[in-house]
Amino acid sequence: MSSEECYGNVLAELNEIAAKRRDALLSVATQKTSGKPCNRKTNDSQKEPINYHGERLNDKPHGIGSLVGKKGVYTGDFFGGMVHGAAELTYSNGISYTGSVFAGRQHGHGLQRQSAGATVDGDFFASRIHGKAKIKWVSGNYIDGDFFDDQAHGQVRQSNGKVSYEGRVFAGLPHGQGTKIHLTEGVFDGNFFAGKPHGRGKRISGEGQVLEDGDHFAGVPHGYARMHHSTGTYEGECFAGRLHGYGQYTFNTGVVYRGMFFANEQHGPGYFTDATGKVTEAEFFNGKEVALGTSGVKLVIPPRGK
Repeated sequence: MSSEECYGNVLAELNEIAAKRRDALLSVATQKTSGKPCNRKTNDSQKEPINYHGERLNDKPHGIGSLVGKKGVYTGDFFGGMVHGAAELTYSNGISYTGSVFAGRQHGHGLQRQSAGATVDGDFFASRIHGKAKIKWVSGNYIDGDFFDDQAHGQVRQSNGKVSYEGRVFAGLPHGQGTKIHLTEGVFDGNFFAGKPHGRGKRISGEGQVLEDGDHFAGVPHGYARMHHSTGTYEGECFAGRLHGYGQYTFNTGVVYRGMFFANEQHGPGYFTDATGKVTEAEFFNGKEVALGTSGVKLVIPPRGK
């Protein structure tokens, strides 16, 4: 699963949980038809009464008490007929919450346990994750850091087992300075924009070899960069991930080509310098030598990262 898919699944799951929490709290706390506190018999359409046991003020739940309803159990503080203060909530769907409640909603610091075993430990605002929090799944996947309105937003650390990331995020996606580690693709350390490498950055293989170092745009080298391939090393201008413009390619054989490139191929004037220092001029068109030197080397660019 990619990092973006991981964030998307988290958001969908949290939104569903938040909706269920709000429905449960509102149903348990008050009767919608009158707005009065519970502890009354239900009408004929209801199968189970909602019962309150605890302290009261002016015939309203106020102080320490326990409320039992169709959707769960609430134990803790009440204020003016509403659940308000420190609380323990256990819902019939298996979700539980321990922490601060404000006007019937999870608000402040708390610990939520989901029926599947995942936990949310952190700050809530109006029943949504907001502030510092850590979400952890039974599988070991986690997101730890800043949240805004149920989305990772700010500085975070996260991992889904295959991809881990530490750095800035915006609306759930890497955005700003960060480090992304992929089990098979290596490491990218630099700037991100909307989840993709964008700006200055460095991509490093699992063996520690620098594969790309320079400017990026929408996830690929763009601008000026240094790239390492299995056939040699390139330093120069790039466009949309390709060698494009003026640059220097140093082959593993020791031969160096300096000149113009177009879409990963030699194109235009250039010259070679062999291992002995001998210089040979050449001119290329779409990778084919068309003029001057006779010892030009055809440049074959392997797939990116090879």
